[in-house]
Amino acid sequence: GVYSCFIPAVKGTRSRTIPFESNLRMVFEAYFNERIKCNARGDVLFYSMSKKSVGFKRAGLRKLVTKINKDVSFNLTMYGVRRYVATSLYENGIELDDIREHLGHTNVKTTLKYIQSSSKKISKNITFLDQLSDIL
Repeated sequence: GVYSCFIPAVKGTRSRTIPFESNLRMVFEAYFNERIKCNARGDVLFYSMSKKSVGFKRAGLRKLVTKINKDVSFNLTMYGVRRYVATSLYENGIELDDIREHLGHTNVKTTLKYIQSSSKKISKNITFLDQLSDIL
């Protein structure tokens, strides 16, 4: 099934609802169970490991991404993740306006900057053009 998570507006951002699949729900449940074991309290989703009552800050996120990058064979960035999500949604036929809303953008032009051309999309376009030329 599909579940969703409501993200309230913070510091000028817009509130939004993020859909996710059931397998991610299991990951969140495991995380929340672990959080309870660590005595983390409050309404913040991700906590600092050093101060269990303080939410994750930008510096902490950068430190985590740097640590992950040492363990993987590619360079992970938060913008890269957003580009990947936007491109994947677009390639799977999701409307641009829905992608814009999902990413929290007010202008679809901003969303278009996140969507990368891919060989899969280019291949679909070439196939379509080939079929069109056969008809004409």
